[in-house]
Amino acid sequence: MADLIQIKRSATVNNFANIVFGELAFTTNGDILYIGDSTNAVSIPIAGRRTPGTLSANQAIVVNSSSYVDILKTANLVANSIHVDAIVLTSNGSITNVETIVVTTSNTVDLNVSGNGTINSLFVTGNIVADGDISNVDTIYAKDIQVGNTLSVNGDIILRGDNITIGDGGDVISLGASVNSSIIPTDDSSYALGSSIKKWTQVYSDQVTVTGDPSSNLQVATKQYVDVVAASLIANSIIMGVPTDGEYANGEASTSEGAVVGITSNTKIADAVDLLNEVMYNVYQNTYVRDVQVVCNSGNTGGSPLTSTLTI
Repeated sequence: MADLIQIKRSATVNNFANIVFGELAFTTNGDILYIGDSTNAVSIPIAGRRTPGTLSANQAIVVNSSSYVDILKTANLVANSIHVDAIVLTSNGSITNVETIVVTTSNTVDLNVSGNGTINSLFVTGNIVADGDISNVDTIYAKDIQVGNTLSVNGDIILRGDNITIGDGGDVISLGASVNSSIIPTDDSSYALGSSIKKWTQVYSDQVTVTGDPSSNLQVATKQYVDVVAASLIANSIIMGVPTDGEYANGEASTSEGAVVGITSNTKIADAVDLLNEVMYNVYQNTYVRDVQVVCNSGNTGGSPLTSTLTI
């Protein structure tokens, strides 16, 4: 029977505090092999289970046959080039002096920064999904960017695309800046500025140009429309209307008012002026007679029909 040589071992502890100088000890809590140092108080891990390509706690980083490790966690990383599937920065970590981050597989790249990270330039061909803040990044190159909360930009914003949508119908846009360009719709006579229930208070403009004639009382009229209407407003087409006291001299009794008895509310202005002009001319010539009433009583001299002579 062969001799059996055993070393100190444990299934629970993850560090041996009582091994002496040069003594070996193995624990299955992490599968780590330790050796005691010269102080007889400190155990030094020297070997353990190898899991190539997988980052394991308390284990050395061992890449697989493709020189690959699934995840790399670090507080600060300085490198010329990084080939990874995921990068996780913790404890205010940063990535510095990295020229290129390359995805080695078709998997999605996760860049997780639990503290504050600083990245000079970020090139992404897929999507950037941010549930928190993206800050201290000089340049981001990406196909799609989704921000779950607030996007704050201190510099200029340039948006390019065939269709740019701002808001989803229930959002509010507040402009704290001026506009230094024209605002032109994509289609002619298709969109409104305001609505019947949400109107702009005032519009300040040097000139307002509209292409249609008004169809309701509150619509604006063009100069062309006003000129056409004004051209039609001539004296021989506008009626007098009803006077303030309610009637013209439309009777022939002596108590009827006015010098002309033929003016009514429907008389055209030009016709009324013509009648008044004739009256004024007759007054000037001392030939004005407003109306004459002649009564022929039966029995007067004369044949049938009765006749009467008026001398003025």
